[in-house]
Amino acid sequence: MTETARFNSRRSRQQRYREDALAGRLDVASDPAFATSPGDPLAEPRVVFQMWRGRQRTECIRLTISRLNGKAIGDLRIFFVTPTGHMQASKKGVAFSIEKLPDIRKALEKAEVIAIELDLIEAAP
Repeated sequence: MTETARFNSRRSRQQRYREDALAGRLDVASDPAFATSPGDPLAEPRVVFQMWRGRQRTECIRLTISRLNGKAIGDLRIFFVTPTGHMQASKKGVAFSIEKLPDIRKALEKAEVIAIELDLIEAAP
């Protein structure tokens, strides 16, 4: 047996083994468990709030609602502008279960009341 024939037969055995190992498995793109339904409102992250962090407009604070591992989450994160002009999420931020949203709202309202009492901000009309 020549060197080329031996190499080709080994390659065909490896190819057959890979095909057998993958037989019957669904691809992530074709697996219905991984697919998002068209009726899913969180198929794409939804931006709820966004504001620039400073005057230079290189960073912004963004609140999004999305889905992670099948659970709805809120994500409050700092985004920055890349050299190509796109917004990219940084590691600075926090993700929380959407069930915690009422508690976070109450805490923010309490912080606003304290800030008004200390004359740090003006009361909204």
